[in-house]
Amino acid sequence: MSVIQKLVLFCLKSIENQRTAYAILHLLNGKKSSQTIQDAHLFHLKQYFHVLPHLTREEFNQILDFLIEKNYVTCLNEGTYRITEKGDIYIQVHAEPILPIYLNGWSYNRMDKLFWERLSLMVQVISNLVAYNGRYLPIQNNKPHLDWIKNFIQRNRFNRYELATQLFKELQHLFTNKKIDPLILILRLTGSKRIGLTAHQAAEQLQMSVLTYHLHFTNVIHMILTEVKGKTSYPLLEQLLETEEKNEWIHLTQSTRKTAIYLNQGYDIEDIIKIRQLKQGTIEDHIVELAIIDSSFDIDIYVPPEVQRNIMKTSTNGIKQLKYIRQSVPEASYFQIRLVLAKHKSAVSV
Repeated sequence: MSVIQKLVLFCLKSIENQRTAYAILHLLNGKKSSQTIQDAHLFHLKQYFHVLPHLTREEFNQILDFLIEKNYVTCLNEGTYRITEKGDIYIQVHAEPILPIYLNGWSYNRMDKLFWERLSLMVQVISNLVAYNGRYLPIQNNKPHLDWIKNFIQRNRFNRYELATQLFKELQHLFTNKKIDPLILILRLTGSKRIGLTAHQAAEQLQMSVLTYHLHFTNVIHMILTEVKGKTSYPLLEQLLETEEKNEWIHLTQSTRKTAIYLNQGYDIEDIIKIRQLKQGTIEDHIVELAIIDSSFDIDIYVPPEVQRNIMKTSTNGIKQLKYIRQSVPEASYFQIRLVLAKHKSAVSV
């Protein structure tokens, strides 16, 4: 089974037929919608958000067909699938690890592309500095990147050989004792005497599909980001990191941001429905999204603390379906139940 097929199988297991399979496609594509963001958090799949942005619906359907053919999943109805006993056993047997372990799409999907572009440019520039070659075309030829590399060279007062040696040491140290093939990254790098391969060319050389290569490449970049962040042992690579915005609202959908602004101005749900001319369910989705993303978001105004405790008590007893919690806590609405569980990041189904 390919790593992409394993990933889809694992995600199907995680959502436990509580969403259609296409919710997984939206998650892997990194769709910025309230529902997808909620799914990523509630089903504990944040690490796979946006890790396969180019996976098409046709390719996804082919994966589902394969899993059905091999009896790993069964189709319950249109778009909904359940893991079979065989699929469940496969996941248990291959649990460690079934997937690339460094993927962290939710945290890094805003910075991994920029990091790679800066890294590839830095390697090319330093390689040509050592070769005393001043005539070459930068592989990243937009002004922000070129300005950044100029500032980088000026900030680091090493001579060119010391700069190259330090960069080599940092990259070498990154891959030490890691179960990752460094060729996944190295094949893409351009230097003074070699041109880096495209993703398609690297995939072909490593005998992978392009999608599989992309997933492993993303895993490498996320590994580097995880290792480098806040570490003094990577003085050069640490400078490649994008300045992280601390505001958690950067992860919100645009529509939810607008609702959040009105909430902060003191408007209630009914007011916002009238102002924005949206359905009540849509505004409630926005509030649930806020509870997931913003750790400081206070839900007491929507759910009395005593009701929150009753909901969580029922949830911790192993009942995580909305309709069962509703029966056990009849004083709570479905919206209130979703909001409490979202605040505590618990996955539920209707």
